[in-house]
This record gives sequence, C-alpha cells and structure tokens, in this order.
Amino acid sequence: MNQHRQTGLTLIEIMIALGISVAIIGTMAQALALTSDGYRRAQTLSAMQEQADVALRYLASDIRMAGHWSVAGSARHIAGRSLPGDHNAASLLLPSRCDPRFVLDLAVPVDVSNSPKHWQCGIDAAANADVLVLRGLGAAHATPLPPRLQVVAAPGHGVISDSADVPPHFVGPVQRHNLAVYGYYVATESSLFPDQPVLRRLTLSSLSSRPYVVDEEIAHGIETVRFAVLVDEDGDGYADLTRQPQDPRLRQRDGDGAPLATVVGVQVWLVVRSDTAGWTQEAQQTLRLGDQTYQPPTDGYLRFVTHHTAWVRNSGGLLRDTGTAAWSSCQH
Repeated sequence: MNQHRQTGLTLIEIMIALGISVAIIGTMAQALALTSDGYRRAQTLSAMQEQADVALRYLASDIRMAGHWSVAGSARHIAGRSLPGDHNAASLLLPSRCDPRFVLDLAVPVDVSNSPKHWQCGIDAAANADVLVLRGLGAAHATPLPPRLQVVAAPGHGVISDSADVPPHFVGPVQRHNLAVYGYYVATESSLFPDQPVLRRLTLSSLSSRPYVVDEEIAHGIETVRFAVLVDEDGDGYADLTRQPQDPRLRQRDGDGAPLATVVGVQVWLVVRSDTAGWTQEAQQTLRLGDQTYQPPTDGYLRFVTHHTAWVRNSGGLLRDTGTAAWSSCQH
C-alpha cells in the first residue's frame, strides 16, 4: 500500500516567515519615513532660503544707493538737511511718525544702531536685532509731486523741497530726484503669517497732504538681523576695518554734522527660521553673527544663518584685509 506524505509549514516556520516579513516591512516603512522627512526638510529649507534671498535683495539694492546725491555731489551741499542742533533747519513738513533726523540726517547715508528706539519711530522691533537706516536719492529723475520730499540739484549744490518750485538762484542743468529713506528692522510677529518673525522696512512716501512713512513687510521668517559697516579711514576707497553698530566712533561728527567714518559697505547677517516647528533638533549650537553670538531656543524650529556684504554705490567696493569682511556661510 502506497503511503503519501503530506508536506507543509510548521508553526515555527510560519513564525519565522512572519518575523522576516515584519522586519522587511518595518525597514521599508522606516526608509519611506526617512525619505519623506528628508523631502519635507529639503522643501522647508528651500522656502527659508527663498525668504533670505528676498530680504538680501532688498537690503543690497537699498544699501547700494545710499549716499547717492546726483549732481549735488555731497550731502554737505544740500540745504534743508539736519544740522547740529537743528534737526529740521528748513521747517519742512515731515512725517509725524519719526524724529526729523530719520528723514533729514542726510550727512549719515548709512545709519546703524543696536537700539530699536534710535529714530523714535514707534516701531515694535525685536530687542535682539539691529536696525538700519539708509538715505540717498532715487536713481531716476522725478517730476514735481508735492508734498513728496524731493531734492532739486544742480552741479555742486541742492535743496530739499516739498513744492514744484526751482530755487531762482539755481543755474545750469537742474535735476529733481525723490528723497529715498529706508529703515530696516525685525518685528517679532508678522501680520500676514501668524507667529512668524518678519523683516520690515520703513519707506519715505507721501499721502495727499503730507510726507508719510510706510511700514511694510519684506520677508517673513527672519528672526534676527545683525549689521556691521566697512569703513574707509584714509580716503583711498578701500575698506580698512569693520565697525559694529555699538561702536561710539560711528557717532563722531565734524562741524557740519557729517560722520568722521566713511562707510563703503555693509555686512548683513540673517538668522532665518522655519514656518513650522516639530522638527527633531540636535543640541542648538551658538550661532556666530560677525563678532557677536546668537543662542537660538530649542523650540523645534529649523534655523540657519546667511551672510552677505553689500557695497555702497561709488565707494569703489574695494576690500583690504578686514578679517571677517568677506566671508559667507550657512549654518543649518
């Protein structure tokens, strides 16, 4: 009699097979999760970099035009600017929001400070960030647009004007430019993106009846900003050293109220923060922003530091050995 042996899987073999299957599935799930997390991280960092690029484009463009006085040649030759002891020498109609020097201190085209109250503009600025004001003339020729503050300039002299009149003593070719004043600061919360810090810009403009300062958002996710200025000490067009906003030598003036330090460039450091938290964080390292440090909180947000050096127009943009003056990096 033939006997047929039935074959099959034993319980132990089934358990081993199930264990292997679970391990394979677990590995695949983990790899998929890592891939998904890596993709989400890359997308987040890309969005952060985009905001940093926007901020730096605005800053670099405005820094470049600071101190441009057209055919007047120098702020010293422009009547109506702030003078020592007389912040509004021509009794011009000015924005009510800020101290007159915010608009009229033309002798200081690049004005940096580590105090958000420096220009008395009533801004709600982050305490751990620097502020920057840039003054100059718009590049394009302008038509009279009262009460917009403009500079009427002829070779070697000019005057701040809020009317369409040309001073009768002006001779030769006359040019008219809008007075350009920008103030950069960081606010702790964006009005467009809740719970997000934001880089904001004050811009001199006008309403129908008087000059006006517009306060606009430039780039969200900018948690702090630090500035340092590159100074030409000997008049050769080269940056000889770097000075920080708190350096008292930046406040030293001559008899006309012009700073003794000639700023030829501005270094900018931005700390950029992600839109959302929930990221697994390593121990946060102290970030270097020039010669200063920044200790970010361990709160689940991604951050990185980016740096840029922008040159002031007609300064030459020439760099001698200034230590940290020309480096650029990101720290994730």
